[in-house]
Amino acid sequence: PVRLIDEGKIDLVVNTPRGSKARGDGRLIRAAALRRGIPCVTTVQGGVAVARSLSDGAERVAQVKPLQAYHS
Repeated sequence: PVRLIDEGKIDLVVNTPRGSKARGDGRLIRAAALRRGIPCVTTVQGGVAVARSLSDGAERVAQVKPLQAYHS
């Protein structure tokens, strides 16, 4: 996976490591994603949220506001 990230063949990483070896591999995967500026999601719930967001596409674009806008 790290080689594919470094080659620019990956656009999004969903990495949910389990076990001691997987955690070390996950660190390498996250570091490679960071180097390339690729979004990296580290929970199943986050991966599902990203998938739902992508499937909604431009039909459901959310308006983003800073937290301060809700408390002013």
